[in-house]
Amino acid sequence: MRWAVVFLCLILCFASTPSAAAGRALIILKSADLTEMQATIASLEALGAHVGHVIPPRTLIADVPTQVESQVAALPDVAELHRGAVPAAQGDAAVGVAVWNSLLAPQQSVVNGGNAKPLTGDAFEAPMEARVSVYGSNAPGTYQTSSFMVGKVAVGVVLPESSGGTEDWTPERQSDVLSRIVSGLDWWVQKGGSAAHLTFYYEPRFGVPTQYEPIAMQGAADEETWVSDIFRGMGYTSGFTRFDRARAYDAYLRRTYHTDWAFALIVVDSLNDADGQFADGHFAWAYVMGPYAVMTYDNDGYSISRMSVVATHETGHVFGAAARSSSACLMIV
Repeated sequence: MRWAVVFLCLILCFASTPSAAAGRALIILKSADLTEMQATIASLEALGAHVGHVIPPRTLIADVPTQVESQVAALPDVAELHRGAVPAAQGDAAVGVAVWNSLLAPQQSVVNGGNAKPLTGDAFEAPMEARVSVYGSNAPGTYQTSSFMVGKVAVGVVLPESSGGTEDWTPERQSDVLSRIVSGLDWWVQKGGSAAHLTFYYEPRFGVPTQYEPIAMQGAADEETWVSDIFRGMGYTSGFTRFDRARAYDAYLRRTYHTDWAFALIVVDSLNDADGQFADGHFAWAYVMGPYAVMTYDNDGYSISRMSVVATHETGHVFGAAARSSSACLMIV
């Protein structure tokens, strides 16, 4: 695992950050077709722009040099290009517009956790039978879902909804969660710069049915029960463990969005919970090298206002950073 940690530290500590002169822009496409979206992204890259975030089916967040803005706006599938805040949209661009407006707002520092407990002891490793061949192939396969933080990454943002219990998501809070996750992963896009050339593709999976109220469970201690049920609610029932189901979902994400890597990020509603933690005291964890990570809505003392901090941290673990190493890199930057 050492090579993954070293690579991640190098990306964090030495890679260049995109020039502010490039200029961030929201691009709304005309078509909701994924193939046309990929063609437009390729055209943008050819013009010297870089797409950092893709919120299907029609919104892109990109660094667009001012000198090519008119060429970007003239691309066949580009409907709108915005540099500033955009009025709330309706339809299939609504979530992407909300994410964009949130990114324009001031963000909390990555190393500022308020009154929360330190993010330590949250880097888990999958059992050996679930990690077979993670390092044994030149080409990424089923078990290599997040070997290097470079290139294109698909992120399944999974928000489970119980059939009963004390927690109920609202559309507004679901959109807010996605916005804060994008903000957290934008930190990686900016720090990775041209060396990592990161593009995150998001698949919001809101209201995934589950028979359990996840925040009422033990947490990491019994996740084979409740996490497996979440993936079952998404239609992934094959395999013997939650890792089998998570990797099957990751494989779907890679195939669908044509990305290099993929992972699932499960966010458990804890709005009505007393402390935003599971019974075992955990509120966020990730499996080193994937296939998934878990956070609560409140994330202990970090709260929803600092969810981006937790998302940044846990994504580092997903891509191979052990607890001490990822914290050190975050602090150095």
